[in-house]
Amino acid sequence: MIRNYDEISVLNNTLVCIDLDETIIHFPGINQTWWENTKKAYNLKNDTTSDEMAYRDWLDIIHKNMPKMLDEIQFNTFIERVKNTGSKIVIITARNSRLEELTNTHLMECNINISDIYYSSKKGDTINQIKRLHNGPIIFIDDIIRNINDVKNINPEVTTYHMNHINL
Repeated sequence: MIRNYDEISVLNNTLVCIDLDETIIHFPGINQTWWENTKKAYNLKNDTTSDEMAYRDWLDIIHKNMPKMLDEIQFNTFIERVKNTGSKIVIITARNSRLEELTNTHLMECNINISDIYYSSKKGDTINQIKRLHNGPIIFIDDIIRNINDVKNINPEVTTYHMNHINL
C-alpha cells in the first residue's frame, strides 16, 4: 500500500492507468469509511438497496460540491515524471459514462489536463483492452483493493499500487 504519488516508480514508456476519485481528487468527507458507514446505515433499512442508496448520496455530493486535489504539488510532480520518461497517463474511473461532462468539469476545476478517460467499473477488462495499444510497462493505481485484484487477475504483468492517500 502506498500513501502518496512519490512512492510510484515510472519507467520509460510506461502506460500509467490511474483511478480518479479518492486517488487524484476527493470530495470532503468521502473516503472508504464513508462508503462503508453509508452502506451499513442503509443496510439497516433495506439490504437490497444499500449500494444504490449510497451511490445516490455520493452523486448528490459530487453534483453539489467542488472536488479537491489530494495533493496538488505531489500530483503535478508525478505528472512531470510521467512526461519526462516518455510515458502516458490515462484515467480509468468507475464513474458512469453519463457523468462525462461533470467529470470533465471536475478535472478543469482541479487544473488536471488528462484527456484519455475510460469509464468502467471492470478495470481489469479495460486495461486488457487498452494494453494492446501500448508497447511497454503498465502500472495501475487505485484506492480500492477489489479493483487492484481485478487488474492483477486479468493482467498479471501489470504493476499495481494500492493507494491509501495520506490526505484522506
